[in-house]
Amino acid sequence: MSKDNKMVNINNSEIDNKSKNNILEILGKWGLLIATILIFVLFSLLEKRFLTTSNFFNIIQQAAITGLLAFGLTVVIVAGEFDLSFPSIATLTGVVAFILSSQRISLLIVIPIAFLLGIFLSSLNYFFIVKVKVPAFIATLGTMGIFTGIARFATGGTTIFPVFTPSFMRFIGRGFVFNIIPTSAVTFVLVAIILVFFIDYFYLGRYFYAVGGNPDAAIHVGINTNKIKFMAYVITGITAAIAGITSVSMIGAANPEICASYQLPAISAAFMGGVFLRGGLPNIWGTFIASFLMAMLANGFIMLGFPQYVKEIVQGSVLVLAVAATTISRKGKLFNVGM
Repeated sequence: MSKDNKMVNINNSEIDNKSKNNILEILGKWGLLIATILIFVLFSLLEKRFLTTSNFFNIIQQAAITGLLAFGLTVVIVAGEFDLSFPSIATLTGVVAFILSSQRISLLIVIPIAFLLGIFLSSLNYFFIVKVKVPAFIATLGTMGIFTGIARFATGGTTIFPVFTPSFMRFIGRGFVFNIIPTSAVTFVLVAIILVFFIDYFYLGRYFYAVGGNPDAAIHVGINTNKIKFMAYVITGITAAIAGITSVSMIGAANPEICASYQLPAISAAFMGGVFLRGGLPNIWGTFIASFLMAMLANGFIMLGFPQYVKEIVQGSVLVLAVAATTISRKGKLFNVGM
């Protein structure tokens, strides 16, 4: 073979490798969005009711609760920690807000109390994990049981219905802005935008990535890592409180398991979102899209008549695949999560 032919083959090989790398890069950045669109199209073709307006609103509402819970977890993961108790925080804050509002207590009192309760509960997690040095998985598994138990005590272990439901409590989860957009969807988008600006564009927010990526280096450059982790848990408490209030408002009742079913989808969304745009780094926009994907999967399976165990198998598989994709995109190293 002549030198010219060899050069041509080498150049063609280089072009093929570059093309493959470009395709892989595109899939790595946009694969989550592409998968979401494809699943939406697939369910639309398989089930005509999937494309109805009412069902679309159902998906949005489910994605809103999943996303609000996953946002807080995403921030905690970004800061290098973990949390299993966020659904129980959401449940307890939602139950308390529901009970208070049914006693005709003003919105101006109910909402701050729910937020403060969420912050207090998540601060307990911070104390046990960061100060006492209990592993995050064990600490939050324990507090999850505590918070769930308190919620059971508050509700008597059953679903409670209000004698009186103020209009603001109905509006938070069941209302519409301009008679078109569900209030829960507006809340979902607003919280996402606020967190994106805080984490990605404010210097204090960027410290979260520094602490989660390399805490020793962060300490050396003068970052107060404990302060950042405390702020991460505070944000988790606030987003959990919002999710809890929205949940009880949607249902119009309160029970001690109201947010429990969102735990696996929210964890999956937080890790799955890491493969969107950031190459394995958890991020709010990725979590936002992944929340829609998880909501569509759950909704589509129900509409197609699949049994519950299929949904659970798929959700578990999605979580494992999401973590696997994250480790692959980060060359075998998962983002520093203090479990």
